Amino acid sequence: SNKREWQLGKTKVFLREALEQKLEKDRDEELRKAAVLIQARVLGYMARKKYKVILSSVVTIQKNYRAHFFRRIHLRLRAAVVIIQKHHRGQLARKLYKQLLEEKRLEEERKRREEEERRRREEEEKRRREEEEMKRQQEEELKRRLEEEERLRREEEAIREKEKLEAELLARQEELQKQTLQEEEIKDLDAEESQQMAEIVRLEREIERLQQQKENGISVCDSTHNEVNRKRDEEIQRLEKEASRVAQEFLEQLDFGNLDEYGNSLDQSQSSDGNFSAEESRLVAPLAEEEE
Repeated sequence: SNKREWQLGKTKVFLREALEQKLEKDRDEELRKAAVLIQARVLGYMARKKYKVILSSVVTIQKNYRAHFFRRIHLRLRAAVVIIQKHHRGQLARKLYKQLLEEKRLEEERKRREEEERRRREEEEKRRREEEEMKRQQEEELKRRLEEEERLRREEEAIREKEKLEAELLARQEELQKQTLQEEEIKDLDAEESQQMAEIVRLEREIERLQQQKENGISVCDSTHNEVNRKRDEEIQRLEKEASRVAQEFLEQLDFGNLDEYGNSLDQSQSSDGNFSAEESRLVAPLAEEEE
């Protein structure tokens, strides 16, 4: 049936009327669609171009409006900030002014107190110096009294010591008289006992000599009196300790069954000045030289 509606020639195509009209109709429809598409594209392009212009205008309007709006807000805020700063700076200035006034008042008060304190210290220092002067005078007076009392006490002690030594000397003389009767009994003592007894005699003689020097030296000047007395007292104590030690050793060596005989022998040995005079002079001399 299709071949009846159209036919191919050598150079042309032969169509029937109905088919030609149908083809023309389809061609017109395709042309219309192409035209509509072109119009749509052109109208879309124009619409987009117009939209862009409008959008740019809207953005410009918004920008200007927002700039105006925020400018007004900024101006109001700046005015408010200026007012706040003004009040705050005024408050700080008033506070600083009050602080300076308070510092000035405190400084004046401090100076006034320092002046009062200085005057008070000067008065106290003056009173303290007066009290120290009075105290020093009292101490000097008391010291003079104590020195006078000490001097009197030493003189009394020297007198009592002299009396005591005199009494001991008398007692020893009596004992020596008794010892003369028993001179033969001490010959049995060995050489060590004799030496110990001689040492005791020497120490007693040295004590007596120092006591005599102490009695004779009471009139020494006050500047050297105390030092001399101290040295003599130390020497006397040392000699007494040494005498006690030697006597103790001697007593330990004694036979307590014949204690009376040894006591009498000791008294007899003290009476024999001639036998021990050379040894006593030899032992006493170094001590005297050491004291000088």
